[in-house]
Amino acid sequence: MRESVTRRGALKKGAAASIAAVAVASVPAKASAQPVLPNRHRIRVGRLIRIDSPRTAAIIAPDKSVIQVVLSDSATIKRGLSGSVADLTPFVLGEEVVVIGAESGSVITASQVSSVYRSMTGKVLADNRAGFVSTTAGPLYLRPHIRARANVDRLAHGQKFSAEIWDDPASGRHEAFIFHSENT
Repeated sequence: MRESVTRRGALKKGAAASIAAVAVASVPAKASAQPVLPNRHRIRVGRLIRIDSPRTAAIIAPDKSVIQVVLSDSATIKRGLSGSVADLTPFVLGEEVVVIGAESGSVITASQVSSVYRSMTGKVLADNRAGFVSTTAGPLYLRPHIRARANVDRLAHGQKFSAEIWDDPASGRHEAFIFHSENT
């Protein structure tokens, strides 16, 4: 079995996913093949390269195109472990985001903006119980409240796990927000 961190642009808060998450999770790996949603909204994934104001920013897509992001009046914004936020100011440059909205040329009027969340699976190599867990898929940061919610005191060497994570661009850590392990 090959353990890995897989890319998944899912718009999640806790264990619940919105309908848009299903569409985002099905984004093809090939950047040029962008799905068109029934309501003419598009899904775009990219890294923040500029935050112009609390309601406008720019991302660079995998195909190297630059897309201006303008929040609609009713936009839903979710960032990292914070969940819902009021605007784009909590985001940091370089952060990977998913944007859903009406696109015209190189401007997208966003109805949803979210951090990109990923799945991580593997086996535990070491658990220092102070937050960091060394795994076959790389280091994982497990905050005390996530550990408590998963009912995990100490993870054993070789124990299999799965987690939903957010790559915190400020710390560079893989932060778990959902965690499950065998034999817990």
